[in-house]
Amino acid sequence: MYLKLLLIGIFLAVLYSFLSLPFVQKSLNLTYNLSKKEVLKLNFPLLHTSDFQSFAISKETSRTSYGLYKLTLLPINGESPIITDNETAGMGGALYLGDVSPQSSPDLKKAAYISKDNQLKIISADGKSEIELPDNLLVSYISGWSPDSKKLIVYSQESSYIGGEGAATTPTPRPATKYLPSGFYLLDLEKGEGKLLAELKGVDKWINNEKVLTVTSGEKDQFAIFNIKTGHLDTSTLKGLFDQYFGVQTNFNHDGKLWALTLGNTGNDPSKPSSSLIVLAQFPKIEGITIDSGRWADVQMPKLSPNADNLIYIRAERNSGEDEQDAIYLNQNSINTRLTKGYPLMWTDNNNFIYSYNPNYPQLQQYYIFDISTKSSRRLI
Repeated sequence: MYLKLLLIGIFLAVLYSFLSLPFVQKSLNLTYNLSKKEVLKLNFPLLHTSDFQSFAISKETSRTSYGLYKLTLLPINGESPIITDNETAGMGGALYLGDVSPQSSPDLKKAAYISKDNQLKIISADGKSEIELPDNLLVSYISGWSPDSKKLIVYSQESSYIGGEGAATTPTPRPATKYLPSGFYLLDLEKGEGKLLAELKGVDKWINNEKVLTVTSGEKDQFAIFNIKTGHLDTSTLKGLFDQYFGVQTNFNHDGKLWALTLGNTGNDPSKPSSSLIVLAQFPKIEGITIDSGRWADVQMPKLSPNADNLIYIRAERNSGEDEQDAIYLNQNSINTRLTKGYPLMWTDNNNFIYSYNPNYPQLQQYYIFDISTKSSRRLI
């Protein structure tokens, strides 16, 4: 009898010590600690790519069910578009969280997209190879590719839904015992590994392959620098830098040494009417070369070429008749040149960029590639 009670006591002591440990959820592809909400391991397959390049879109004309579209790949070499059977979100996003539309990597050899069940998938530019991230990670937004196309940041939230049947219904909160916690996730495509960036609260742009421009709380644009390698959040370098500006837009060249900025003045000060200007400066300074200026929102959306030799941006053309879409301007060798109407999307190299434009139906965009050396464009779709 005494021995039996002793064994029961030992069992209860072991059980109590086990229950006191943090709960760890394990599966074939992930391990994370729910009490700390810190992802310890997230694995996924490697994607096989070639030198083939394409630009990924979700084309309105290939729309399927409500809020869903077919993923379409536009080859840069001029071949016919590759219309896949993959359903994805259309267009849209959330400030400092990311986009729901497909996002091509800077080298145009692969693209990330969100499927109709909120799974992140990455497809090769030729559409022949594809990987899917673990179904424990439901992705709400694609936050951006690193300049070298080797890493990707995505955002996951407690409830996610992008469309399809029942799109008008309220999303059901995800059970914490099944899915990864909310937050930004860093995915390393070379290693097939991912982790939660617990201290990252927003993504504006990648600065370089190790740092991200993020935001802190506040009414004005308050930016900070987040190191994805160390997890360090630098709030001092950029503190107060934009206190006198509103609606700041940023863009970096590939090594992050230079950035182009749109700086807006709200016009609250009667002595300084509302205006906007584009500045090219050495990061992290904002004093530099003024590229162009105008009334509020007249000039915006600057995009630096990878080597920073060229800069494109849009300028409003409000008095040009019925077709009032903005025009794309090029700043090269300190000279601004009007190129074409449209909206610049991304540089394919230092001399070519992709843009969208449709003079008759702005909501149904056509896509082109523009060669700044010949000042000519070619339609992709």
